[in-house]
Amino acid sequence: GPKESDKYYYGIMDGKKWAKFLEQFSVLPEDNPQLIVIDMPAKTFYQNTTYKNVVDFMKAVESGEIPKQKVNKPKKKWGVLT
Repeated sequence: GPKESDKYYYGIMDGKKWAKFLEQFSVLPEDNPQLIVIDMPAKTFYQNTTYKNVVDFMKAVESGEIPKQKVNKPKKKWGVLT
């Protein structure tokens, strides 16, 4: 059957370039690098700065160890990311 990891797309964002955008996910530049799961359609995310290993982080997200959070409203409207 499909693996849990198949439910996700993986990528890297420049935490300096996208610092303002990432604020809505409680990502602060001083805590980078860090891992985050974003569900934009549901306006939720999973974030915890104590995990540095992708496998451990994903297991904690899947088990519910890392709680789901609501997206913080950004201070200004964002267009489509390019």
